[in-house]
Amino acid sequence: MTEWRRADRETVDLGTIPIEEGEVSPPDAFENLEPDEQHFHEATGNEGASFDRTYRSAALVLWPSKRRLVVINQAGAAATLPYLESLAERWIDGGAPQDSALWTEAHELSAHMLDTWPKVDWYRVGDDDRDDEPSARQADHTPSLLARLLTALTTLRDETRITAALALLTARRGHDNSDNAAIHAALAMFPPGRAAQMTEAIIGSHASNALAPCCALLRAAIEGPFPAEPKHLAAAAKGLIASLPGDPALAPLDQWGRRHHVTPGAGVVADLMRIAESVDAELARRLAAHFLAWPKTYGIDRALVPALKCLLGARRSGAAMAGLLAACLAHLERRAAEPLEAPQNWSRASDISCSCEHCAALRRFLASPLTETWTLKAAERFRSHVEGEISRACADLDARTERRGSPHSLVCRKNSASYDRRVAQRRQDLADIAILKGTTDAAASPELESHPASPARLPSDRSRSQ
Repeated sequence: MTEWRRADRETVDLGTIPIEEGEVSPPDAFENLEPDEQHFHEATGNEGASFDRTYRSAALVLWPSKRRLVVINQAGAAATLPYLESLAERWIDGGAPQDSALWTEAHELSAHMLDTWPKVDWYRVGDDDRDDEPSARQADHTPSLLARLLTALTTLRDETRITAALALLTARRGHDNSDNAAIHAALAMFPPGRAAQMTEAIIGSHASNALAPCCALLRAAIEGPFPAEPKHLAAAAKGLIASLPGDPALAPLDQWGRRHHVTPGAGVVADLMRIAESVDAELARRLAAHFLAWPKTYGIDRALVPALKCLLGARRSGAAMAGLLAACLAHLERRAAEPLEAPQNWSRASDISCSCEHCAALRRFLASPLTETWTLKAAERFRSHVEGEISRACADLDARTERRGSPHSLVCRKNSASYDRRVAQRRQDLADIAILKGTTDAAASPELESHPASPARLPSDRSRSQ
């Protein structure tokens, strides 16, 4: 049943409510109905001809008035949430009186909803913990149904039901970034001490599965409701930091026996630094030491340097940041000082591990300082194998299939991709060093300008070996 109307013909946001067998009177009401629309589809391929028939009927739906909300709740959140949201909106539009019949109805309906809300664990959608930027907060994701319920209850200022909904949320062991706004608004209904306890409970339950949303939740709480009293959230901050991933070899196993190793991105690192620096300087120093102790988990290039750039741009500072800054600068300056020289001939590094005859020929080709191109004329399975080895080894080769003759040919031409990547990395390192030191963005280095992006054309035999 859809498109609901009250007895006074006003629309009601009830969504779709299923009608079960035995609820139709008379029992044969749907027999011998004539379709309102009928479409014929001709036979196609192995499928025969078919008809699509559409029936529309009006119905008078009756239920005991005292059980009205129970009946509505049988349709699930798809029906009850829109109705509860409309009750909350109408209550606000009517001046929000505490003794309103609308509020009482919403209070009763939400009780039925919470009693029957599915008790399921949260699961990750995407890689929230790998956000490259702190601002990447799944802005295009809509809040969950439970977050919508929290928002409606917060609009109604129903602290009893908000408490129950937050307990449901806590038990789910995770939430999305898009739910944080609803959680913040709900927590703001309570005194700081109690709100901090609820925040600590949520983070304690969710951090291992939803690290990025928990970091964003706690950071916003410290910078929002608790800026003058961050001590309220000290326990939550310490619990969050204590749960951080470290050694990849000790990562927990998932249900399939695989290591669930989280590699936090710049957004998570920046949030954690803001949290720790706001709560306790010693906690922040321990956090910075943890970051530097596990470089495979908190990569300097992937997470720490981008996080520091964000924090410095926001004029954040502190003892822990100073330690991270020194470590990151040392890493960047060490790499920027490494020799950088363009290839002087056509010899290229080889990491081809396979020892088959075709891969052996490929290794000889890569080692040759004179040969620029190589052609493998072979069956598709051999060509695919060689292409796979080239890709696995990240060899400096462009490979294409020439579909002339039989068998087809795999044509490989050497390039300077490794050198080009190092040039791009050098430019990025110099720019990052300038930013971290607080100077202007680095211009192109004279050292870089002296080397072309790719080697000049070199004398070679240009012959193609097979």
